Amino acid sequence: MPYKITFQPISKIAGVRPKTVERDSAKEAWKLVYGLMQSDERVEILSPSGWPMDWQELKRVASEEDE
Repeated sequence: MPYKITFQPISKIAGVRPKTVERDSAKEAWKLVYGLMQSDERVEILSPSGWPMDWQELKRVASEEDE
């Protein structure tokens, strides 16, 4: 199962709905999440097992994929 990333602007904007995308690896998910956070997006991450995770945990898992 892939990582599911849901994002939307931190400040509500009329007509803008949350979007969800999927990434197969933690490394790909972390690249996306990092960019979204730099763009002031509110980000929610679901791990492949379906549990919510924070960006710090995703970053850790992504760094361990190479090991």
